[in-house]
Amino acid sequence: MDALRGSQLAGVALDVTDPEPLPEDHLLWAFDDVYITPHMAGSTPHYYERCANILAGNLDTVDETDAYDELENKVP
Repeated sequence: MDALRGSQLAGVALDVTDPEPLPEDHLLWAFDDVYITPHMAGSTPHYYERCANILAGNLDTVDETDAYDELENKVP
């Protein structure tokens, strides 16, 4: 954060944050030169199965509630 505020970095791309997912009110979201991607750079043997389960659950939630507020693993 100090390096970004002090213009010591031209920009930052982050795949991993702490905490994860990054809260909506986190200071990193306010920087124009910070790019935050979903934590997807690696994979594990069950990665795609877990992603599919999260997606299916999220689709069910939207179908049942017609809302997007309570989705799992939501990125602001």
